[in-house]
Amino acid sequence: MTTVVEISFLTESDRAAWEVPARGKDTYFAVDRAAADYDRTWRRLLDDDRIRGIAARLDGFAHYLFHASVWYSGKC
Repeated sequence: MTTVVEISFLTESDRAAWEVPARGKDTYFAVDRAAADYDRTWRRLLDDDRIRGIAARLDGFAHYLFHASVWYSGKC
């Protein structure tokens, strides 16, 4: 039996499915975020030039960020 994983960019319709693990991660790490933080991050995943959200349509999501150096976090 072959398992097929579809990889594609996030779309507006993925919001609810994305937010469940995003909030779960924050709960696990005891991070308190406002609803506006999730809204802002979601917009960035769809609209930002440097950050894009992708979905592994089997059972998860991934985010990636291209930047000039791996040594200088936050200085994209």
